[in-house]
Amino acid sequence: MTDTGIATSGDYRNFFEHDGERYSHLIDPRTGYPIQHDVVSVTVVHGSAMMADAWATALTVMGSAEAMVLAEERGLAVYLLKRSGDTLEVFSSTAMAQWLAEGGS
Repeated sequence: MTDTGIATSGDYRNFFEHDGERYSHLIDPRTGYPIQHDVVSVTVVHGSAMMADAWATALTVMGSAEAMVLAEERGLAVYLLKRSGDTLEVFSSTAMAQWLAEGGS
């Protein structure tokens, strides 16, 4: 792969627990508090590594449903992992399909 950036953002490694509560290192600017939702990680493939990183963080903060809607609206290549109880669910945008196909692009 050349001339393409890939970035992943999530709280699967950077978090802490206090009194049984999990706190992410990611802050939701809408509330000023750490995010508290189902997203484990978001990976974005973009022509710019800087934009891939920015989108990965922004989509992680949004939460899975809002993130996938925006990814489709903007044509972003997104691969999202979501907590569902004790399991993980995988979602990918239409634009990510080319990167997930066998052999890749």
